[in-house]
Amino acid sequence: MKKHRMITSFLTLVLIVAMLPTAALAADTPPSSYTQDGITATITHIPFYEAYQRSSDGNPARYDMVRFAGERMFLYREKDSKQFGLLDINGNEVGKIDLSISYAGDIYYFHDGLCRVRYFDTSVLAQRWGFVDKTGKLVIGGLHDAGDFYDGRAVIRNESGNYNVIDKSGAILYSVYRSDEIYHYSEGLALTPMPSTIAPDVHPTLNRAFCDIRGNEVMTVPREMRKTYEFSDAQEPRDTYDVVSKYVHYGMAVVRSRKDEGYYLMDQNSGLTPLPENMWVTENSVIPLGGNTFFYDSNSGMRGIMDTNGNIIYPFTNDLKEGFQNGAFRIRTSGKEGLITRKGNVLIPAEWEDIDVSDFWEAANQGAAVGKWKSNGYPNTAIYLIEVTEGGSTPPSQPQQPQQPQQPEKLAYASTQTVTVDGKAVEFQMYALKDANGNDTNYIKLRDVAATLNGTAAQFEVSWDGTVNIVTGQPYTANGSEMSTPFSGNRAYTVPTSETKVNGSAANLEAIVLTDDSGDGYTYYKLRDLGAALGFTVDWSAEQGVFIQTARS
Repeated sequence: MKKHRMITSFLTLVLIVAMLPTAALAADTPPSSYTQDGITATITHIPFYEAYQRSSDGNPARYDMVRFAGERMFLYREKDSKQFGLLDINGNEVGKIDLSISYAGDIYYFHDGLCRVRYFDTSVLAQRWGFVDKTGKLVIGGLHDAGDFYDGRAVIRNESGNYNVIDKSGAILYSVYRSDEIYHYSEGLALTPMPSTIAPDVHPTLNRAFCDIRGNEVMTVPREMRKTYEFSDAQEPRDTYDVVSKYVHYGMAVVRSRKDEGYYLMDQNSGLTPLPENMWVTENSVIPLGGNTFFYDSNSGMRGIMDTNGNIIYPFTNDLKEGFQNGAFRIRTSGKEGLITRKGNVLIPAEWEDIDVSDFWEAANQGAAVGKWKSNGYPNTAIYLIEVTEGGSTPPSQPQQPQQPQQPEKLAYASTQTVTVDGKAVEFQMYALKDANGNDTNYIKLRDVAATLNGTAAQFEVSWDGTVNIVTGQPYTANGSEMSTPFSGNRAYTVPTSETKVNGSAANLEAIVLTDDSGDGYTYYKLRDLGAALGFTVDWSAEQGVFIQTARS
């Protein structure tokens, strides 16, 4: 009799469970990440953002506004005081912005750890610009006008209309003493006016070049493309430029020949690849995507991806939308949204309700956007942060692209990567080399790895006597350069001529050397190569991303 009652109770429980709504049994959630063509989109649920958006009476008591602010930071405004503050990715309040700011639109997005703001400066009774850190503290202020930080540099303009380039301490690095526009850095280069003394045969307002973080000219329109002007041509309109692009993408910019009126992709050696004829070219309509491919936004509103021979990589359509900095584009199909890669392949299937475009351009410009996942409808739509990265995040189970010859300019591109070491997240400054197709291979500083693994089963010592000597199992002796950032932005590299030895034997480890302004060199290696040579595991998972396990099982 007792056994019969147990069976009956069990069947009743099964029946009750079967009658529950499906959503109660299994949550409708997106994958934690998507990967395609060496590009990874990481998906992070943002419950505090979601709670804010549910309904007018369901907002958090203290907030009447929440907005993504870049670099995993979120801007909020208090419901009563209207004061602005900052939240981290977990919804923790990390600081107040103690400035006189009335509108959220006067607080921009974080770049290089600093966020540009416009505020009322009571000391001069006027609007001024400045930068706050991730605690909301004003670290640079009193500026007449300013652009965002990129690669450790920002462009500011004084009241006289002259442009200066500053570092993160606010110090002026160099100036452009003319009222011409100078644009923010991308891939370590900024478009600036060239002094008229460099090319006196060219109208000064029509001649620009991309300069590095020290103000040195790097990319210049070849002289054979320029037109020689007579004195009578001095009144030619100022809006006609040889350089079309404002920014460098994948080491390339778009330029126009003043000789044949044709458009070209120009690399950092001033090498030229002609674009197909009869194209509608503006500063934003053609975006280089690596190799000889580019995104094209036609004057009819049709967008697509093609190569310089006119071959279509992704069909031209009205459904292709804005692009991320990191090689992905938003696509809208049948009322749903997703992302494709710069090679035209699907990164995120078009099954999202929305990939937020309200702040999309600023957010996407640093590889992130807020997305609404499909659900039973408002107010139950779940909110996620979508972060797009290139290189270093591809699951190891996927075949790697063969290494291609590096671009002749030998430029290493700065990046910040988080690696999980024995369960603890560690942020490293890395440098990536781009192959001919624009794919990245990341290199990490040897002493950063040694310092991080010191005291673990994978510890090793590093010394230098004309050869890089690595001894496994020995405690690491620090020299003060560990986990430092001796460079700002992209950097020229050399291939070391000296050997690397592991426990006294020559090791076949591919490396690059970066040299700082004082002449000190730093050797960078591939993380996987170090793991294989020194006895620790380097792998990838959707939950952790790239991770290190110091004790091999």
